[in-house]
Amino acid sequence: MAKYKHNKKKNSAFLYEALVLELTKAILKKDLELKNKITKLIKESFRYDTILHQELKLYHALSKTQNV
Repeated sequence: MAKYKHNKKKNSAFLYEALVLELTKAILKKDLELKNKITKLIKESFRYDTILHQELKLYHALSKTQNV
């Protein structure tokens, strides 16, 4: 079986999950400045009309598909 090279820098699902993880850490540490920066970044980058949002929707659709 050939290995599949995975570029985490270009994976929209990885980016989204990493940002949400950092947002959670900022909220737990009560770091409002970092929380606001991450929230703004998520809102700008994953807006409904962006390519990252479309890629994230496709990834979720594929990952949740079962018994095909």
